[in-house]
Amino acid sequence: MAREKAYCLDTLITLGRRLSSDPSLTQREILEILHDHTIELLNPLNMVIALYNRAVDSPIYAMIYRDGVKTADLRTHEVLALRDHLPSSDLANTIDRLMRWSLREQQPLILPRRESWRSWNPEIEPIFASWACAPMMVGTKILGVIAVFHLTDDLSFTNDDLRYLQAMADYAAIALDNKEVNTQLKSIVEIGRELSSNIQLDETETLSLIRDQLHPLMPTDNMYIALYDEDKRYLRFGLVYRDGTRLEGWTAAAGGMSRSWWIITHGEPLLHYNREAGEKWYAETETHNQAPIIFSSYLGAPMTACGRTIGVIALYHPDQEYVFDDSDLDILVPLARYAGIALYNAQLYREARGDLLAAKKLATLGTAMGAIQHRIRNSLTFIAPQVTSLRKRVDLSNPDISQILDDIEQNVTFTQHLIARLNQLANEGEPESVHLETTLVHVLDDARLRFKGLDFQLAFDPHIPEIRGSEAQLTEIFMNLVENACRAVRQMPQPQVRVEGEFDSSASIIHVRVTDNGTGIDPQVLDRLFVKPVPSGAQHGVSSGLGLWLSKLILDSMGGDIVVEATHPQRGTTLRVTLPVLPVMEG
Repeated sequence: MAREKAYCLDTLITLGRRLSSDPSLTQREILEILHDHTIELLNPLNMVIALYNRAVDSPIYAMIYRDGVKTADLRTHEVLALRDHLPSSDLANTIDRLMRWSLREQQPLILPRRESWRSWNPEIEPIFASWACAPMMVGTKILGVIAVFHLTDDLSFTNDDLRYLQAMADYAAIALDNKEVNTQLKSIVEIGRELSSNIQLDETETLSLIRDQLHPLMPTDNMYIALYDEDKRYLRFGLVYRDGTRLEGWTAAAGGMSRSWWIITHGEPLLHYNREAGEKWYAETETHNQAPIIFSSYLGAPMTACGRTIGVIALYHPDQEYVFDDSDLDILVPLARYAGIALYNAQLYREARGDLLAAKKLATLGTAMGAIQHRIRNSLTFIAPQVTSLRKRVDLSNPDISQILDDIEQNVTFTQHLIARLNQLANEGEPESVHLETTLVHVLDDARLRFKGLDFQLAFDPHIPEIRGSEAQLTEIFMNLVENACRAVRQMPQPQVRVEGEFDSSASIIHVRVTDNGTGIDPQVLDRLFVKPVPSGAQHGVSSGLGLWLSKLILDSMGGDIVVEATHPQRGTTLRVTLPVLPVMEG
C-alpha cells in the first residue's frame, strides 16, 4: 500500500513538472497531459474534461474518453457535444448536470455507488455506478472540471482517488491559468494598439470598440461606460448593456451611482465577488445611500488620461455571484487606462479637426467674399439710384408704394452693411485684448437705433475678465444673436431682449446668454440651426440664417461654442455662448 502511494505521489510530481517546465504548451497539450496522467493513475474507463466559459456561464466540453478509448478532444474553435460521444442522451444530460454542479459549487464530488446518489440528490436517477469529479481552480477562479466514471461497477473510485484527481486538476488549473494570463496580457497590448490607432472614430464608435475588445476576455452582457466631466461634475452614461441589449439614453437611478462616483473620486477600482460584499461595502462606505442597487457581482475600474479620471468601465451580474475575480481586475485596470487615453486622444483629434475645418471655412469665406463682393456691390449700386428715381415718378401719397420703396432701400442698406461686416471678418488680424462688456454695450446701442420700441436689458458680471480675441468677430457674433432676438419679438405686445454675462472662474469660461420673449424656434429646424444657414421665414422677418451659422463658425475657431439653452412657444428662446478665457498678453 505504501508503494502504491509512493507511485501515486511520483506520478503527481511528474505531472506537475511537465506542466510547469514548458510555458509554450498549448491549451490542448495541457489537457492531453492531464488526460494521460489521469489514465495512468486512476485507470478509468470513462473521462470527461470541460473548460469553464465565464462569458456564457457554461462548461465547454474539451475531451471525452469512453470505454477506454478517447473518442474526441479539443480542436480549434470546436465545442464537443456530449450527445455525439456518449451512449444515451440521459447519460449526457446527467453528466452535464453533475459537471455544472461542480463548477457552480466549486467543489469536488464523489458518488462511489448507486446508493450514494440518494443521499446526494434524491431527485436525480442514478445512470451509472461510480462517479468522481474535481474542479480546476486557482484561488477562487474556476477554469474547468475533470470527471471520471464507470457505468456498471460500484466502488470504482475511492476518497483517495478523489484527492489524487483534485491534485491533478489543481496542477492543470495552474498551467491553464498561466496560459490564460499570458494570452490576456498579449490581448491587452493588442487592445491598446487597436484603441490608440482609431482616434478618428467618434465617441459612440470608440465606446463600442472598447466593448468589442473587452468581450473576448470577460462577460460584457451587463456593463456600462460612464463618462465624467470634471468641470461640471457631471456623470453621463455613454454606453450601457443589459442582458446583451444596448440601452439608449439610459440614466442611473440615484442608488446605482455610488459605486461609479466612488471610483471616480478615489481613482481606484472596485471588485465585489458576491452580493454580501456589495451589501457590506454600502453599509460601511456609502451609509448615506438608503436605497442602494446591489449586484451579485460587480467590477469597475477608472478610465484615466493626463492625470485625470475621465470615466468608469464597469461590469456586473444582477444575480450570479463570483462572476469576476482578481484576474479580471488585473485585466480591466490596464484596459480601462487604454480606453481613457483612447477617448481623450479621440476628443483632441475631433477638436483639432474642428479647429482646422473652421479655419479652412473662414479662409474660404475670405476668398469667396473677394470674388463676389464686386458683383454684389455693382447690383446694389444699381438699385439705390433706381429707387431714388422712382420716388420722383410715383405717387408717394400712396402709403403702400412709399412703404415698398422704404423696404427696398432698407434692405439695400442692410446688405451693404452685412457685406462690410463679412469683409472685415475675413481680413481680421492678430488677436487683441477685448473688454466684452464694452462690446455688448455697443451691440445693444446699435440695436436700439435700428429696432425701435424694444426693451433692451444688459446684466453683466463685473468679475468677467478681458479676453484675448477679435473685437470684430465678437461683435459679429453678438450682433447676429441680438438681431435675431429683435426679429423674434417685434410682434410681441411687450417685446424684450435681455443679455446676461457670467464668469465661471473654476473653469475659466465666460457664458453670455441672449434671451427673447418671442415665440420660440421651430422644432423642425432646431437640430440643423448651426449646421448650415437656416432661413427664419416670415415669422421673424426676412433672415437668411447666415448669422447663426457664421457665429458658430467663428466660435469653433476660437475654441468656444453656441447652443440653444431653452426655447418655448410661450416663453421665448435663450441662446448661450461659451467663450474660453485666454490670458491677455502684456504689451
